[in-house]
Amino acid sequence: MLGRLPTVRPLSTRIPSITVTPFVALAPQGAIPRLQPAEVEEAFWMPLAVLRRTGRSAVVRWEAEGGTRELPAFPSPKGPIWGITERILSQFLALAE
Repeated sequence: MLGRLPTVRPLSTRIPSITVTPFVALAPQGAIPRLQPAEVEEAFWMPLAVLRRTGRSAVVRWEAEGGTRELPAFPSPKGPIWGITERILSQFLALAE
């Protein structure tokens, strides 16, 4: 266990009011994540070097009241990483530098 990141909450009022407290830990090479199916549909690994190199270079377009919003995202082989997960990754990468 390396530590805890600041607690985050969704920015949208359309999403349930939850809090997420991320923890950062090292995993051994080849580790396979075990998921809670009621909470997580899929998990995958992304090298930090790739996240640093690409940064938030993708965009997610979200239809919201008042028009389309463009949200920053990290590109990944599984699709854009955006929303609260993007905010957590951004916090982590800022601390890791």
